[in-house]
Amino acid sequence: MRKLRELLFQYKEVITEYKNELKGMNRRINEANQGNIGEIQPALRTFYEGLKEELQDTKNENYQLQREAEQLNRDKMQIQQQINFSENRILELEKLMGVSAKLDESDISETLDFN
Repeated sequence: MRKLRELLFQYKEVITEYKNELKGMNRRINEANQGNIGEIQPALRTFYEGLKEELQDTKNENYQLQREAEQLNRDKMQIQQQINFSENRILELEKLMGVSAKLDESDISETLDFN
């Protein structure tokens, strides 16, 4: 019986020792975690802010490019209208003068030699 009590006492001491070691490990893990958070959080925040700024710059650039594309389309339409007007004016002048500036395909093949 005495031996059993001694064994029980030893087991209790081992259990207490393991509990203390676990508490110590838990404390060291928490301290390391806090240290990592202290180092990583500012880096993540900096990365996030940079990424956010880049995204905003890209959005602004896309907006500008879209506006430029719209302006180019307006310019293209205006030029097309001017070309159409000029073609119509040329046709009117040709009719007025009785001359045609258009060539038949046969005229082109006789005058141009691609060999």
